[in-house]
Amino acid sequence: MTTAEAATMSPPGRGRPSRRRIGSGRFAGVRGAQPLVGIVLFLALVEVVRAVSEPVRAGVPSMPAVLGHLGTQLVDTVFWTAVGNTMTAWGVGLLLAVVIAVPLAVLVALSSAAYTATSMTAEVLRPIPPVAVIPLAVLLLGSGVALATLLAFIGAFWPIYLQTTYGVRSVDPVMLRTARVYGLNRRERILNVVLPAATPFVATGLRLSAAAALILAVTGGIVTGSPGLGARITELQSGGAVAEMYALVVATGLVGVLVNRIFHMLEAPTLQWHPSRRREAA
Repeated sequence: MTTAEAATMSPPGRGRPSRRRIGSGRFAGVRGAQPLVGIVLFLALVEVVRAVSEPVRAGVPSMPAVLGHLGTQLVDTVFWTAVGNTMTAWGVGLLLAVVIAVPLAVLVALSSAAYTATSMTAEVLRPIPPVAVIPLAVLLLGSGVALATLLAFIGAFWPIYLQTTYGVRSVDPVMLRTARVYGLNRRERILNVVLPAATPFVATGLRLSAAAALILAVTGGIVTGSPGLGARITELQSGGAVAEMYALVVATGLVGVLVNRIFHMLEAPTLQWHPSRRREAA
């Protein structure tokens, strides 16, 4: 090989990107646009139903009117106050769920006796809807932000608790025995072996818990009038401001989409180091 030929050759790993990498980037962009496509199709479907159904047309405002009121909501301080109240209840409830559920799930999952003793109780309590505790919670906490925080906590607790439990139970026993042979104590095994191996499960549970906590924080406002987006929706509905109410419903949905996208965006780079994510990228 001559020097000129060598100079014209591209070094390994450079040059034109592979077809697979180009395709994966294109498909990633399509996946990112799917929620917006779904929203547009839903709005178009509503307009079609309104056009062919008189009862629907009488009870549901046109989508242009709703979108117009949505723009008005975005510059309204009352709207942002409601968003702040809801997100405060959501954030505190989610944080409490993480702080309590993750350590508890790790301790339970590492003990076969504790896991066996609590698994049936967890399966019985998990299907109980959080709204079932509203009457008792109202008596104890009133109908303020504390109630919405409690509902957000209950909604967030089970997804992250169960996912963390599954993650810890799925840790390879050989890894634990190897760590024990190398002299790692229980605390070191948890921090250096168990938690890193279970991190993808914890991340999935956190994303599910974030969505559940937001739903319950809004639901608490609708049912009990605790300050936030839910209470504001009820106020507009009671006042006959139907278009404004639907605009606020759309805004609440957009908040949920934003929360979900943020957790998705944080999850990918945070878990790049994990072997399971490297296998997916390969």
